[in-house]
Amino acid sequence: MWPLILYSLLLPFFLKFRCRFGGPMSHLSYLLIEITRSVFDMQSERVNRTANFVDDLGADSLDCVELMMALEDAFDIEFADDELSGLTTISALEDYFLHRVAENPSFRSLMSA
Repeated sequence: MWPLILYSLLLPFFLKFRCRFGGPMSHLSYLLIEITRSVFDMQSERVNRTANFVDDLGADSLDCVELMMALEDAFDIEFADDELSGLTTISALEDYFLHRVAENPSFRSLMSA
């Protein structure tokens, strides 16, 4: 729950951030990056939408499980075991959330640019 609290406190600053490839970074992207940085204990630019958790960030399977648990807590959802294998980047996580939680009104503000 703490990432959502942090997110709400820093909301005015979110709109100033841009993703690496131009264009505004969505609130959801920024929140996913911040949760990933927190779980992996990294504050570097290496944590971005295209970085692979294992190959680029050096995460092991335990780190990935901790990330999924943090995301489950933050968004009050549960991942199915078969869904986890394809979620290897922030971008893949963002796509997952866009498809899975788009119908939930409480997440709509996170998906806007």
